[in-house]
Amino acid sequence: MEDDPDPTEQCKTPATTSSSQRLRTMLRQNSKKIGTMAENVVLPMHKRSIKRTRDEVDAIDLENQVALTEKQESQIIQKKFPIFIITVSVLQVLVFVYGGESAWLMFCYDPFRRYEIWRYLTEMLVHISLSHLLGNVIFQLILGLLLEIVHHWQRIGAIYMAGVLGGALAVTVLEPKVYSMGASAGVYGLLMAHLATIIINWDQMDGKCCRLFWLLAYIGLDVGLTVYSQLYLKLHSKVSHSGHFGGALAGFIAAVFILRNFEKLAWEKQFQKILAIITVILLLIVVIINISFPSYYFPSEFNFDYSETFMRYLFKSIYNSPDWSEYEASCIKDPECQALLQQFKNETGDFTKEKIGEW
Repeated sequence: MEDDPDPTEQCKTPATTSSSQRLRTMLRQNSKKIGTMAENVVLPMHKRSIKRTRDEVDAIDLENQVALTEKQESQIIQKKFPIFIITVSVLQVLVFVYGGESAWLMFCYDPFRRYEIWRYLTEMLVHISLSHLLGNVIFQLILGLLLEIVHHWQRIGAIYMAGVLGGALAVTVLEPKVYSMGASAGVYGLLMAHLATIIINWDQMDGKCCRLFWLLAYIGLDVGLTVYSQLYLKLHSKVSHSGHFGGALAGFIAAVFILRNFEKLAWEKQFQKILAIITVILLLIVVIINISFPSYYFPSEFNFDYSETFMRYLFKSIYNSPDWSEYEASCIKDPECQALLQQFKNETGDFTKEKIGEW
């Protein structure tokens, strides 16, 4: 004898189906809105999906035209989900939460180990503080999501990584004796990608002067505040400005070549040739300086004693600062730091500037 079906189970199916349908509908509608916003920000007006599809189906009645437009627009958004910038942001958060000091000593740019080439890219994964992490993640999502929806993850990924690499190479030349970490160079690369997309689509971009004004206003404000705080207020900053500069320059050059140029004009081809020459020259300068001037850098350390190397670097960096006594008091509370401090005392016998340099 067969059991009678449970009426409660029969009642669950329509409700579950209805809920999933509502969820899919909500996601689809919001995806369309985000996709439309991305196109409005990034694309020239005549290249936006709604405008294109309506032009293509002019002869169809309004009801069919709207249905086709929604279908094509939905397909476009699905193909351009911003997987790269979201994945990178999640990785950065996970490394910050679970990696700790060992992660950033392994992945950051280390002036004593320039030969560990992975550091030129992996420094984007590590951040020194929560505010450092949040600032970079928030800005790269704001700048990168809209670009990636329109230009695909391959293009935005290449621009972002070019910015990170450009920032690291700039540090090797302009600030060769500092530790460097963070995704700021990649973020500045994305910022300059917005400038590049305006320039290479200048004749087709609507509201281009307004877009350019606000973008340059932000860049000018950022540079102005930096110069004011450094030169006028004499504030010591831990920000790697050379990394920002290198990331911005590399991101801009990469974007000019990689982003979609919908109507390439003669002057744009010449502009690309000039940028290609500039890129080759800059790369040659970076390589020559890194190879030919070893005295410009710290001696390389071919070991894995990352922590000890960094502690020595800190001692030499902060001993003559006004906050030395405060740092020393904090160091005594940390067993590893205290052991290194005692080692320094045993080897040098005193805290003189000359002894610090020898150590």
